[in-house]
Amino acid sequence: MSDAENNEDFQKLIGGKLRILRREAGLSQRGLARKLDLSHQQIQKYERGQNALPLERVKSFAAALGVAPGVLAFPEVDWISLEPAMTLSPDRAELLRLYDSIPDRDTRKRLLDLVRTLGGLVRSLN
Repeated sequence: MSDAENNEDFQKLIGGKLRILRREAGLSQRGLARKLDLSHQQIQKYERGQNALPLERVKSFAAALGVAPGVLAFPEVDWISLEPAMTLSPDRAELLRLYDSIPDRDTRKRLLDLVRTLGGLVRSLN
């Protein structure tokens, strides 16, 4: 396989991931384009792999989608780990993104303990 073919496949992989993440975030192409001050046609070209997503834009795309930049920058590494998330409902995916966005480990632990407690209460009521 030539370098050009490898690059094209890589861009399609990034574009596919971008499309999945955009949909999980509940955004249309126009909505994402507005957040990034781009045209929806440009978003469409990125998602199809027709245009390469510039590395300097990966961070802004990731921030708009609520994911770590590495999720877009290294699709061959993260793609498999995203497969379970693709089957999540939008609410569950949002909950995971929000949990992952909490920088303090102790705060995340306390939140997890709270959710476990609430889950136990709900189960005991049923």
